[in-house]
Amino acid sequence: MTYKRDYGYQPGVGILNEQNVLYIENRNGNSDAKAFQLDTLERMFQHLKDNNISRIDKFRADAASYQYDVVKLVEKNVTSFYIGARNSYVEKYFALIEDWIKTKDQTGEDVYIGEIEYRPFAQQGNRDNKYRLLVKKKLRKDGQLNMFTNESYDYHAIVTNDFSSSLDEAIKCYNRRGACEKQFDILKNDFGWNYLPFSNLSKNTVFLYFSAICRNLYNVVISNLSKVYKNVNIHYRMKRFIFNFIAIPAVWKKASRQWYLRVYGKIPLQV
Repeated sequence: MTYKRDYGYQPGVGILNEQNVLYIENRNGNSDAKAFQLDTLERMFQHLKDNNISRIDKFRADAASYQYDVVKLVEKNVTSFYIGARNSYVEKYFALIEDWIKTKDQTGEDVYIGEIEYRPFAQQGNRDNKYRLLVKKKLRKDGQLNMFTNESYDYHAIVTNDFSSSLDEAIKCYNRRGACEKQFDILKNDFGWNYLPFSNLSKNTVFLYFSAICRNLYNVVISNLSKVYKNVNIHYRMKRFIFNFIAIPAVWKKASRQWYLRVYGKIPLQV
């Protein structure tokens, strides 16, 4: 039983390039997203170092990673990080932002973005490191005011050590984390993560490993096939790929005292 009162596990999963599963560590469902995250990330970074991968370009994570020890660890192992910040921790800084830039979000609605430099985790001992706090605000439909800013907006904040990218580029970089979230939908519905076959944590962990390897291999297979066959798209989910490339109608026909395989459909395998 998970902390959300559902049956299942709460594995720690690292996604590489928004597509391939890089690291998996299974854990009890009662562990929430932020619990033992430091230990999980330490083991992941150590595995990478053991395989001669000493530096990662960008690291993205949601607000569960907004912890002092986690931020310190990530900063030591990556070039740039983008971590969601809980509003309850940073909303006191929203009113200090003077310049807001009007732009559009992914749905085409008006939003405002702004930034400020700040020193988080002062109580935990951070006296020197300054980071960028990137904030996006969107007008609330119910008009309810925010007690800190006295404005009727919903706020979303991101903390990063990337001072070279523009405000818009940094926010877009973090928003690409949504593509990683889609990988969980693919793993659950295409590769069996929704219905684990065993009642044992260790056995199900092996299943997670094996199915993740299959997912990574599937990316390679469909990428290569899409270059050869026009009816195969690199973005095909498993079910569509099966019906377009594997489960195709065919019949054996005899003509001129020879048997021929007749494959139906608009596919290049047709003879």
